[in-house]
Amino acid sequence: MPPSVAPSPEDLDRLLTKLRPSVIEILQEWKIPEGEAEKLVAELLVRLSYRWRRIPDPERWFLKALEKETRSRSERSHKEPRDE
Repeated sequence: MPPSVAPSPEDLDRLLTKLRPSVIEILQEWKIPEGEAEKLVAELLVRLSYRWRRIPDPERWFLKALEKETRSRSERSHKEPRDE
């Protein structure tokens, strides 16, 4: 698909199917709860869709963005004060 075309739902589905093992590994590594993981993946798909024509490698972009977001969320959750 030329990078100047927005992704179709099928394009995004193929991307997720291909990246599924890596996505699961990243989410498990950073211990992201299932509900939060689903929201995060959906959020990243929306961001990717808007930037599709400017991203030369959508697979790489998605995995890097997911890694960055999961790391950030995990670090924030460890810094939050806990009620004891």
